Amino acid sequence: MASIDGAIPLEQGAMKSAAKQAQYLEYINNFRGFVILLVVGIHILLEWPAGSKTHLVMDIIFQDCTIMFVFMSGFLFQHLAFKFEYRTYLRKKFQNVILPYFIISIPILCYRLYLNDIPGIVTAVHPDFASWSKGEQLIYYITRGAHMPQLWFIPVIAIYYLLAPVLINIDRRPKLYFIVFPALVALSIYIQRGENLSDTPRTATYFLSAYMFGMIMSRYRDQYLVFARKYWILLTAVILIAAWACYHFKIIHGPFMYLQKMYSCAFFLLLFWKLADRAPKYLSTLAAYSFAIYFLHYYYVLIVRILGEKLTGGPIPGNLLNWLICFIAVMVCTVLTIMIIKKLTGKNSRMLIGS
Repeated sequence: MASIDGAIPLEQGAMKSAAKQAQYLEYINNFRGFVILLVVGIHILLEWPAGSKTHLVMDIIFQDCTIMFVFMSGFLFQHLAFKFEYRTYLRKKFQNVILPYFIISIPILCYRLYLNDIPGIVTAVHPDFASWSKGEQLIYYITRGAHMPQLWFIPVIAIYYLLAPVLINIDRRPKLYFIVFPALVALSIYIQRGENLSDTPRTATYFLSAYMFGMIMSRYRDQYLVFARKYWILLTAVILIAAWACYHFKIIHGPFMYLQKMYSCAFFLLLFWKLADRAPKYLSTLAAYSFAIYFLHYYYVLIVRILGEKLTGGPIPGNLLNWLICFIAVMVCTVLTIMIIKKLTGKNSRMLIGS
């Protein structure tokens, strides 16, 4: 294994540890499939009535669920850290994440640039954005992921890719976790999640604690699962009480929601471990397609909204049935598109759509 500056050598039994790390973790895959459902769910666009209890419940479930998506990224990063080599790592991330990001962005960028349809999150920060040159607008969109609501994640995760050697060094000196992680949690609580996720420096800082939490849970998953198996009733009670508190006090953002979602990462890790043999098989497929779903689904969110508004003569009324119909339509269309692209392009599909 290529060394990292200042990194300690792997302990005795490294080969055995590497083999263990390389094992296929079915419950982690199921968790990934579940998380991508949450990510799509929060993006369904409906006009909910004021004071809707259904909307409140759905906000509690879906808001800040990206914490779990980032958590899974950190978990898998540490899970594969035994074979880390920086150049190879960056090359693969460019091929399988950054390049698809550029490709997937082409249609929406053409629309934004040539029809001058500027997102509100951009004009709120830069009222004069329309007067910028097309080149300046293009650079801003690409480096901030501001051209489509879900794409802010790619510039953020790209920063984590660049920080990989630092994160690897921390993982190889695990005592550092006890210093760095609490500091990152405190920082996340202090700065909080901004309304504009395309504020890349702030967003990357906010989510870094979730990424490192994933790394920690990967490194110590065996110890955690021994503990969690013994105290699962208590752990379940905590998440139910937290959900009740969110509902009772109408909490859908802020430090409490951040902590609730961070705790949810650990809880669902336990849940999917306990249900490893009983989880629906389609979750594995969704996990395999997760990055492609993340990239593509919002195109269908927009299509479904446009068609729905033509049918209803205005914004689609927010209710559970309409949400379910829109959600299923978006998921089915997205997955079918991925399957068709994969069929047509084979292994090259990862460079096109990320899966």
